Amino acid sequence: MPARLHNVAPDALADPGTPGGPGFTLARPEWIAIQAASTDARALPAAAGAFRRSLGPGVPADLSDLDRLLETYATMRAQATAWSEKTYPACVALAGDVQRFGQELAPVYFPRIDDEADLLRRDPHDDQARTALRTLLLELAGEAERASDRADTAAGAVATAAAGAERVETTLVGDDDAGGLSDYYARRYAAARAEVGSLVGDVSAQRRLVRPANDDHDRDVVITSATASYVWVWPLGMVAAPVVAGGYGREAALAVVRAQCAHSRIRSLGDEAAVAARLLIGLDGAVCGATALVRGLTETLPVIRRIRGVWGGIAADLRAVAAVLSDDAAAVPALIEALDVEGALRSWTQVARRAQAYRLVACVDQPTGPSSMGAWQLATQVSSPRSAQPAMAARR
Repeated sequence: MPARLHNVAPDALADPGTPGGPGFTLARPEWIAIQAASTDARALPAAAGAFRRSLGPGVPADLSDLDRLLETYATMRAQATAWSEKTYPACVALAGDVQRFGQELAPVYFPRIDDEADLLRRDPHDDQARTALRTLLLELAGEAERASDRADTAAGAVATAAAGAERVETTLVGDDDAGGLSDYYARRYAAARAEVGSLVGDVSAQRRLVRPANDDHDRDVVITSATASYVWVWPLGMVAAPVVAGGYGREAALAVVRAQCAHSRIRSLGDEAAVAARLLIGLDGAVCGATALVRGLTETLPVIRRIRGVWGGIAADLRAVAAVLSDDAAAVPALIEALDVEGALRSWTQVARRAQAYRLVACVDQPTGPSSMGAWQLATQVSSPRSAQPAMAARR
C-alpha cells in the first residue's frame, strides 16, 4: 500500500495567496480591489431623483434617454450590496473554518487518533479501540464535509457575482456584436464633448494612473498582513489612503489632485455642459469599476473552489480509513502512520494562525468623516431626498 494514500494536512490551504505573502491561500490583493470597486458601485444613484440631483442643474425634464443607464446603475448597486453584506462575509468565514480546525479540532482529534491506532497496533482485535478510532475519524470527516459545503456555497455566490458583473460590463462596454452604453452616450453627447472632452479625458487618464498605485498598495498590505486603508476621492471613488498621501509615488498623488480639480472646472461650465461632464465622468468610473469587479471575481473564484476541494479530500480520506476498520483493522495503524498526524498538526497550527491574522485585516478600513463616501453622498444629494440647501448646511 502506498505510504501516502491518504492525507489530512492543509496542503493547498497553506499556499501563499500572493508571491511573498503569508502562507494562506485566501490572503490575496484581489479581495481588497473588489471591496473598493463595490464601495464605488454603492455610491451610484439608483433612483431617478438621486440621479437627477447627482447631475446638477440643467438636467432635462425627460430622463427617459437615461433609463437604461439608471437601470444599470441600480443593478450595480444591488450587486455590490449583496457582495458586501452576504457574499464577502461568507468568503471571510472560510478562514474561520481553517482557524477552528487548526486551533480547536486538530489538537484534540489528531493525538487521540494516534493513541487509538497504537492500541490497535498492539492488539488488532481491540474492539473498543476500533470503535473509538472509527468514531473519531467519522466525526472529523463530518467537520471537513461541512467546511467543504460552506466553501461550495461561497463558491456558488462568487460565481453568481462574477456572472452578474460580466453582464453589467457587457451592458456598459458592449461586445463583438454591438457597442454598449458607454459608446451610446459618447455619441449622444458628442456635441457637448467638444467642450467637456478634455475634462472627461483628463479625469479618465488620472483614474488609470492611480489604479496601479492602488494595486501596489493592496499587494503590500497582503504581504505584511496589514489592513488596507481607503478614502473616498471624487471623482475617482475609493483610493488607497497612502496613495493620496504620496506614499506610492508623486505621479499617483498628483493624479489624485488633478482629478479633484475636475469639481471646480465643472462648476465653471454652463449647465448643459456640466451635466454632460458629470454623466460621462460617472459612466467612465462605472466602466472601470465593472471591469475591476470582473477581473477580481474571476481570479478569486478558483481559490474558493480549491478550498472546497481540500476539505472534500480530507473528508474522503478520513472516511476511507474508517472504512478499512471494518475490513482489516490490522492494516489501520500503518494507514494512520502514513497520515503523519504529527506533521499535519504542525501544518494546521501554522495555517490556523495565518487564517486568524487574515480575518483581522480582511475588511478595508474606511473613514467615517469628511472623506467618506457617506459624506460625499450627503453633500451631493445622491442618496438623500432632501433639498440642496439643508445638505450644504449639514456639510458646513
